[in-house]
Amino acid sequence: MDSIVNSLVQNIEQETEHCRSLNLAFVRIACIFEMHFQKRYSSLLEVCPELEGLQFDRNEIEKIKASLKKFVEENPSHPNVCSALGSLVLTRDPGLKEFYLSILKLNFQWKISANVFHAMLALESLGEKIFYTIEGQFIGSRGSHDMDNFLIAERYLNKLGKGKTS
Repeated sequence: MDSIVNSLVQNIEQETEHCRSLNLAFVRIACIFEMHFQKRYSSLLEVCPELEGLQFDRNEIEKIKASLKKFVEENPSHPNVCSALGSLVLTRDPGLKEFYLSILKLNFQWKISANVFHAMLALESLGEKIFYTIEGQFIGSRGSHDMDNFLIAERYLNKLGKGKTS
């Protein structure tokens, strides 16, 4: 029985370390993308000083982007989806619009408010008018866990003609 308990404890400890490592990877990616796409100093260098002065070529950046997309597609309910979407937003890539729409629709159906919010922010960053009333007035966003985000998402998806969302 002790070996089962030890195994369970070991699994939990390994997952804790894995989560810490994954979170740091997302911080590093955000730092790299800020420097690459915004051509500016990233305040995240204070957390990731090993990245200072490094340059990343187009192939490396595209490899990271593809990895982020794959992560979100294969793990759509993972707690780090918001981090992955936040990094992808930094790319300002209009080619990601359909990807963001699919993530929005899926998470709307699953009622994962933080992912709905971040998918809407991603679409907004591409020029979509999401946080606006029907009359065109800016309503802003209240945060990732605000239940009004579901109403906003539903209105937006219906406006696009994506069919019934609920």
